[in-house]
Amino acid sequence: MPPWQETPSGALSPPVRDGRAMNTASDAPHYGRPTIALHWISVVLVAALWLGPEAGAGLAPPWLRGELHALHILLGGLLGCVLIVRVAVRGRDLIGRRGRRSDLPAEAMHAALYLVLAATIALGLVSLWAQGVTLSHVPATPANPALSRALIGLHGLGANLVLILAAVHLVAALAHHCLWRDGLLYRMHPLRRRQR
Repeated sequence: MPPWQETPSGALSPPVRDGRAMNTASDAPHYGRPTIALHWISVVLVAALWLGPEAGAGLAPPWLRGELHALHILLGGLLGCVLIVRVAVRGRDLIGRRGRRSDLPAEAMHAALYLVLAATIALGLVSLWAQGVTLSHVPATPANPALSRALIGLHGLGANLVLILAAVHLVAALAHHCLWRDGLLYRMHPLRRRQR
């Protein structure tokens, strides 16, 4: 299938065969601005969490490590909020597409990503609680170092699994772009312009 073409105005135009636009979008999802924005915000937050404060904490001077850990917790909480909104928006979109052909592997990949992200965030929160940190109105418990270490290990394992799933997701997106040429990357581009 030929790729989508960008018009002089910057809008995306579907592939043309025999002078007529091909109906490539009949089975393909149409992504709205909220979905695209939430996707790219999630990408940036996951990258920042994995590469940022915790990775740099070992290299940072001791007086900065606590601040970097606090930033990691803040970004993780923000990712949790984005994930809740993202799942709600995606659920609404899936209900709206009921009765249309769905791409089961893509839906399974998104479900796996959401579940592993949620579990990783939850493990991070529970590990804080096990360290004796007060979480808002949840009373702190006496610190349990052994439990905390185990939970932090599982949290790190979950973070690595998120990266593995994200890599598989990226390879699938590139396959759509390079092999099937169905315009998927164009539809998910954060700066795309809508056709009029």
